[in-house]
Parts: sequence; C-alpha cells; structure tokens
Amino acid sequence: MPRMSRPSIPGRWRKPLVLSLLGVALAAPQSRAADLDLTAPESIVRSAPFEVAPEIARVHAGDKLSCDDQAQGSWRRVQLKDGRGGFIHDADARVVVAPVVPAKPAATAAATGPQKVRVAVLELGVRASAAADAPILRMLHQNDEVLAYPDPQSGWRRIEGAEGQGGFVPEAGLAMAEAPPPAAVPISTGAPQPAAAPTPPETAADQTLLGVLFEIMPAGTLSASEVGAGSASSDTAFSVAIAPFLDVPVLPNFALGFSPQIIFGVKGSNAAQSATEYDLRARLTTRYPMAPNAQVYARFSPAYSLISVPSPPPGVSNPAGLVLDFSVGAEIEVLPKLFVVIDVGYQIGFQSTTDVDGTQVDFDSRYLHLGAGLAVGL
Repeated sequence: MPRMSRPSIPGRWRKPLVLSLLGVALAAPQSRAADLDLTAPESIVRSAPFEVAPEIARVHAGDKLSCDDQAQGSWRRVQLKDGRGGFIHDADARVVVAPVVPAKPAATAAATGPQKVRVAVLELGVRASAAADAPILRMLHQNDEVLAYPDPQSGWRRIEGAEGQGGFVPEAGLAMAEAPPPAAVPISTGAPQPAAAPTPPETAADQTLLGVLFEIMPAGTLSASEVGAGSASSDTAFSVAIAPFLDVPVLPNFALGFSPQIIFGVKGSNAAQSATEYDLRARLTTRYPMAPNAQVYARFSPAYSLISVPSPPPGVSNPAGLVLDFSVGAEIEVLPKLFVVIDVGYQIGFQSTTDVDGTQVDFDSRYLHLGAGLAVGL
C-alpha cells in the first residue's frame, strides 16, 4: 500500500501565515494575576477546561487562590497553594482584580511653589522683612489660611495673603492646612447648581415668642374731672401687674402680637380701697440684634382698658377707654429657645364713665412700669 504524504504549505505562503497567527496572538486579551475568593461550598479543580478532564484537587468556600483575571468561557484558570495549575467553574468563585495604580512621579527634592498653611497660634504678626524688629504690616489670627513659600530664612517664612499682600512670619507659628474631606458628588442634571448659602443662626426676631412679664408700677397719676365740677388728681400707690404675651414675626425685625394685662392695686396714694385694671393690648414691636443671642426692641401698644372699681354707685359704670403704652427692652437667649425679657415703659390711659345724671366723668390713669419675664421660641 503506498505511503500517504502529509500536505505541505507552499513556501511562499508560510511567512504570511506565521505573521497572521502572531498578530492574532498579540491581539488577544492578555491575562494578568488576580485574587479569587471561592463562593461555592466545594469546587473541583480539573486539569483542563472540560468536564471530562481529570480531577486535580477540590477547594472549598473561603479558600483564596490566584487566578487569571479573564475567564475562558465558563472556566477560569487557577493556581493552587502547592503551585499546581488547573481550571474551575467560573460561577463558583468571585474574582478581585487589583487595580492598576499609575506610577507616581518621583518627588522633587523640594517643592517649588507656595503651599497653603494655616496660623497655629492665637495671633501672628506679618513683618516687612525676616527680622523680629521689622515693622508689622498686619496681624493674622488663629486658623487664618495663607500661602507660604518653601524657602525658610533662619526660622522665617515668606507668605502671601488672599489679597496678594506679602510679608514674613515666624515658621513656628504655621501649620499645614488640613484638606477638607471629599464631598459627595451629586448627579449632574446639566444645569449649574448654585452654592448653598450658610444658614444664619435663628434669633428671637425670627421666632414666634410666647411668654409672660411681671411688672412693678412704682409711680403714676390718677385724675378725675367732670364738666362743671372741676378736677382732682393724686399720685398712685405702688401697683403690680402681670402680662402674658404672644409675638409673631411678620417682617424682618418686626412683629405683631397680643398681650392682656391685669394691674392690681389701682388707687390714689391716700385712697382706702383699690381697683383692678384690665388692658387688652395689641403689640407692635421692632427689634435690633445686638449679638447672636441678644437684641433690643421698641414697642407701641394700643389697648382697650377697663377699671373695675369696688362698689360703684348705682347707675355708674366702670371707667373704660383707650390706653397707649410705649416701652423699650431687651430679649436675651439663655438656653436654646428660652429667653429672658426685661422691659421699661410708660402708659397713658384715657378712661371715662358717666355720672348718675349722665354727665361724663374722665377718670384717667398714668403709670411708669418696670418688668421682667421669660419667653420661649415656638
């Protein structure tokens, strides 16, 4: 029987074919080492990527092996701890590929540009030259940030402020500025997002206040006059009052409110009996902040007033009428949402009644008042 010869490739085609195969091999993705965490309870390591290939070993969940970072179909090449290689099902493991970290350029011997630093002492004088007796150009304060040049001069550093003003400070008074933690990057919607403005601290002028004032009225005047019968007046006796109130802000530094007031011991200094005055007051208040936790105010309070006199004659009603009050004071926050209120003012009353014969009798009151109390912010 004649011997069959193997087919041969013509010489003129060998070189192009070899180059083509080499190009395919170079174009194929290159594998590199990766770490593998086995997730299946047990996996068989085979000598080739086939189910019929011989079994080399068995590995179990939690085992860590080295592997290629790219699978071969449904299989992945692994290397056992004893150095042997094999294949396992790719679905049995989780591969962790170490990220490629670009090489950092070699650090230069010294930085050539200025660096951001902060002032580490309470105050630091910026001098015109690197000398302790040089004139001071300006003062820096703790945690101020400036740019410092990397060329110390006998313990002094040349710095530059945000306004471009330069000078020299002692190097011991500076510290590297700490970089702020990276902020979460919001998902862009295509439109520029405005920077969030800082929220100013809330003061009493921004809050609805509910409180009460306790007042003393050390001085005042009571007067009564009747057409055709003349008039009489006397100083008031020492009186006290209580006034709950509610103020609601309606404009910046301006509030409207309501405050019923009861005055006890309304009488002349030589009278035997005393009356009680009831004032239903509106409050128009303007405030001026003096500090984050304190502010002063001015207030105008018109009111309807009724003086309840003891045992009025038959047919004579209690004096009633308009009261105008002017006061100033301060509100001081001593605890969050808790304010101490102090107040001084003067009120003028225009009360009147009718006599038994129908003649009008003016019964007017005047009081200086000093008050203190508490309020809570709602």
